[in-house]
Amino acid sequence: MKQRYLFNGQSSSFVLLLMVLFLGSISLLRAQTTIPLDSIIAKSDSLAKKKEYARAHQIYSEAILMATEAGDAELRSALHKERGRLFRREKKYEQAIGQYTKSIEESPLSLNAAYSYQGIALIKRRLREKDSVLPYLEAALSIYKEKGEDEVAYNAFSNAGIIYKNRQLYEEALSYLLLADEGFNKTANFKKLGSVNNSIAEIQNSLGNNKKAFNYHFRALSYRKQAKDTSGIAMSFNNIGNAYKTKKEYDSALFYYKRSLELEDKNSRRYASTLYNVGVAYYLKDDLKNARSFYDKALKINKEQNYTESVFYNANELALLCVKANDLPAAAKYLNMTDGLIDKIENQEAVYRNYEIKALYNNKRGNYRLAYDFQKKYSDLYQSVFNTRQAEIVQELQERFETEKKQNENLQLSLLNQENQILIDKQKSSIKVNRLFLLVSLLLLLLMIIAYLLLNQRQKTLKHKQAVEQLKAIYEGQEVIKKVMSKDLHDIVATSLDGIRLKVQALSLSVDEDKKKLAEDITDNIQDINHQMRLISHRLSPLDDKIKKYKLSEIIISQLSEFQTYRKILVNIKDEIPEVLDKLKLEAQTNFYAILLEALNNIEKYSKATEVIISHSIDQSDRLHFNIKDNGVGFKETDSNGIGILNMQQRAKLLKGICSVFPTSKGTELSLEFPLNAHLK
Repeated sequence: MKQRYLFNGQSSSFVLLLMVLFLGSISLLRAQTTIPLDSIIAKSDSLAKKKEYARAHQIYSEAILMATEAGDAELRSALHKERGRLFRREKKYEQAIGQYTKSIEESPLSLNAAYSYQGIALIKRRLREKDSVLPYLEAALSIYKEKGEDEVAYNAFSNAGIIYKNRQLYEEALSYLLLADEGFNKTANFKKLGSVNNSIAEIQNSLGNNKKAFNYHFRALSYRKQAKDTSGIAMSFNNIGNAYKTKKEYDSALFYYKRSLELEDKNSRRYASTLYNVGVAYYLKDDLKNARSFYDKALKINKEQNYTESVFYNANELALLCVKANDLPAAAKYLNMTDGLIDKIENQEAVYRNYEIKALYNNKRGNYRLAYDFQKKYSDLYQSVFNTRQAEIVQELQERFETEKKQNENLQLSLLNQENQILIDKQKSSIKVNRLFLLVSLLLLLLMIIAYLLLNQRQKTLKHKQAVEQLKAIYEGQEVIKKVMSKDLHDIVATSLDGIRLKVQALSLSVDEDKKKLAEDITDNIQDINHQMRLISHRLSPLDDKIKKYKLSEIIISQLSEFQTYRKILVNIKDEIPEVLDKLKLEAQTNFYAILLEALNNIEKYSKATEVIISHSIDQSDRLHFNIKDNGVGFKETDSNGIGILNMQQRAKLLKGICSVFPTSKGTELSLEFPLNAHLK
């Protein structure tokens, strides 16, 4: 028995030893089959640099098979992502999208999926499938904002900012570029910071914020100097030159362009482009000799490097300079150069400019028939481009409308949630009151009635406050939409008027007196349309960017002067416009100015007045009393419920004041009063 017991103990130890060895061997086997992802990526990238793409793909295929056998979905997601990147490098976009899609399916909420979403968005952007870009981009950004804290995420934010910038969605673009700026500051990536700040500068320039644009341009320059990025520094000098050129400060523009030239490779496309910019600056200064010299230098480089489109642009501008200088043989040489390239040019604006220059050239030569033919080609192509742009503008407006519609729906939903919460609070309060009513005595009942009355009054005050806040939110939303509509309406009509201008130009060349008369009539119509559009645009967005440049009192004086000039109605200002208006918050200034515009509009449309008297006073409690009287036909009491008057009363309510409109023995009077202290900055 003893021996058998000893034997069993030895057997147990032996089995335990075998299990340890077995488990150790499994661990060793797993360690040996671990897939070194970084090593695979490095090896594949090395092969890709040698353009040995087939071998690089074979490595990824084998690694994906091993990851499948190991059951590692996260690793498969990473490998599919890298293989998609490889296909994208080969410009095999369909296969790249296929690999990115598999990466997303393997691990939908991982950073690999975010990178894959971003990769698909960039491919769709390159393929110009605009409608498909944003959904993939936004899917990537939602993951990066939650999990991304590395340069890949910051690059995604930077790319998103550029995409939104190119689509003129500037608010979204700035939000992501600022995230990228914050991220790259953490990693001290000065080169990327230079690029991001340059993009922000371009947006500020597009928004008309010239001062901010210059600040960001110089920040970009500073970062690029810290990164010792010579090419980036040259680019910043060129961009600063462009910014000065936009401000028509041509000497400053030339200074920075020439600093850019000192750093650029003299055989590069960018060097030629900067030479061309120098030529443009001299041209705008009416220094045609220097303009021609720099255009020629740019043309020489572009011809040597076979930059077809750039050669075409240079030759175009040189031909125009020669036509203006009456050097027609030289102009013919440059125009002949464009003839050999025109079929290769995709930019239709450059093509119709070529037709326009040829029309001018043939007109100077006295070949009026050929000049007419080129003028017609120019007009036809211009109209075609105009129609295409108009369609793009309409599509963009539709997209903006849908975006703003969603924003308004979200705002309404938020307000509805607030109302529901208030209703729930009321119900809870009512339940408490009912319970107290059942539990307390007659004395407490009396106290409860008093409390109920106080609560009821508080609820009325709260309802009133909510009504004002809701009205304020609606007006703020309307102001945003009005600003966008004002800008877009102005842009569309301005383009339309340009098209009419071409037709008038064509008519004015005719010797037919009837056609000349028609041209004069059309010109008058254009002037009238311009005036009407300025009125509509001004009413849609009263202050807009003006308030950044001028005081409100100055804007009011300018508007009254314009009203008197164009409407032929004498404006009598009894007291100087109070300067305290300039110290009000922007919201209050906007509401006050909108009431004034509405009043002037009503006077213009309905009063038949010949004189308007404006006066004001400020009482001891710092309430402004502002009066506008006219000597027109007056109005009926029933007209006091009109939309215009209601709009003025609602804006007065936002000012915490009162607006009244009533007939007088000599016309109509508007009285506005509100507290100034409640709206000071």
